[in-house]
Amino acid sequence: MSVTLTEAESYVVGLKPSLDAQMTILKGKLSSISSKIYLSPGRLKTKESVYLKTKRKSKRLNEIYDYAGLRLLCLFEDDIFEVHKDFVRMLRVVDDEEIDAKYQLKKCSVYNWDKDYQESIKNEVNKYYQEGKEYKFESEEKPSGYKSIHYVVRQEGQRGWVEVQLRTLIQDVWGQLEHSISYKKGGVHPHIRKSFYLLSKDLGNIESLLSYLRTVNKKEEAGEEYFNKSAKPQYVFNYEDSIFPIIFNSKEELKNASDSYWEMVNGELLITPEWVSKARGYLDVIEDGISARELAKNQELTYWIKMEKAFLLFCEEKHEKSLEIYGDVEKEHKDRYCVYFRMGELYFILGRIVEALDAFDKAESLLKTTDGLGLVNQHRIKTKLAYTYWRLGEEYIDICNEEIDDAREKYYENPDDFTEKQRMALVNNVCWYRLEKYIILQNRFLCERKAEDEKKALKAYEDVTAEFEEVEKCLQDGGKEAGHMLDTAAWYCYWSYKRDIRNKDFLAKAKVYAYALNDMTKSPPREMRSMKTYMAHIQEIMSE
Repeated sequence: MSVTLTEAESYVVGLKPSLDAQMTILKGKLSSISSKIYLSPGRLKTKESVYLKTKRKSKRLNEIYDYAGLRLLCLFEDDIFEVHKDFVRMLRVVDDEEIDAKYQLKKCSVYNWDKDYQESIKNEVNKYYQEGKEYKFESEEKPSGYKSIHYVVRQEGQRGWVEVQLRTLIQDVWGQLEHSISYKKGGVHPHIRKSFYLLSKDLGNIESLLSYLRTVNKKEEAGEEYFNKSAKPQYVFNYEDSIFPIIFNSKEELKNASDSYWEMVNGELLITPEWVSKARGYLDVIEDGISARELAKNQELTYWIKMEKAFLLFCEEKHEKSLEIYGDVEKEHKDRYCVYFRMGELYFILGRIVEALDAFDKAESLLKTTDGLGLVNQHRIKTKLAYTYWRLGEEYIDICNEEIDDAREKYYENPDDFTEKQRMALVNNVCWYRLEKYIILQNRFLCERKAEDEKKALKAYEDVTAEFEEVEKCLQDGGKEAGHMLDTAAWYCYWSYKRDIRNKDFLAKAKVYAYALNDMTKSPPREMRSMKTYMAHIQEIMSE
């Protein structure tokens, strides 16, 4: 006897409280098992949908198992199996102890996956449920082509089954489109069905390409994490005269140790384990030569020792321990710019970007109010901030350029305070960040073709061209050993060529600089991140 619409309505109304409760609990559990899940809002079948399904499938009301539905969506196909494992385990295991099934599993259906993958899916379910006795496993090739895993589950003590579908976001959109176009009353035109089948092959290629791009990105992130973990401070900050402990001048042993220590750390830092060990030896002599009484009554002395301990831990790449000491110092010395700057560096290395920027902001604020602060210190901080904002991405390129302009301003207040190497680095940095801004604006114009973007790109090109003239002068004056400067020159000439590919002179110059840069890279040691950038630029230039 066929089901009437009234009977379908009555049945759905009766199940609704139980299904609502199950859906609420399931959503809560699923949101906590994996960060890779995007949950759909979920749905309850309407009386009309139930009624039509009884007609279409010749089923009784108690033979329908998807009165409620929920979709688990992943960004990438590679995540599907991991989420599958977490989901099935969640159904059966509570607090890491197996119990009688909190959820019954009626069926697990796999659509359009290859046989090996189907076996992996089934084997994982079989760890928790007995196939044939507790649940039924099905696999099917559907003409639509989209891949999915469906589970029919019910919480013990509740009425009505919930169907949970697991697939990628792209597969979900595909399924919705296919359902919208093909799922009609009556037959489906064979051309539509065939077209969806053929298009599904392209969908598989898209999924594979996205997974590949994700793999490439993961490798990039792994490389970045490696670079960060091996990051060390590039220089020290000179202490103000009021900070440097007077006690060092009153005891000869302390004075000798502090002079030796300061001679090591105040020059160009070539940090090795031996260097750190030697520096720490001098610092230990200093600390051992100071009595607890002297230490207790002299805050500046305590500040100095803690700062240097944290600095040497930073040199050893013990970033967490270093940050812990700087944090202790910050509690007692909130007026010290250097503490916040070092904390910003370490937060950035550890991937805590918001905290890094907050610490840098505090350091900058204190820079404006600290009397007698050396221009070199201010210049170094501004240079580091420019680099940090550049590393954060194109949205920060304007702030990056503002910071490097401030650094240049500090330099020109008294150039005699700076070395020739610092001057050349400044010239290169200004040109590089201007070039980065031009590339961002030019790519934006080429993508969107807006007149406003074209004007901005032209202005940025004029700016970087003016700075490039200074770079060329430095290279002509004997700065060819500076790898960064050769890379900047090569990259500027290459992008000038791309701006007007008829001008082969720029391409020729780019290759000259690239050859010189390539020769330089053969002479180690070089910083790995720089080497990676150099080689990427050389390859692109030489491919033209």
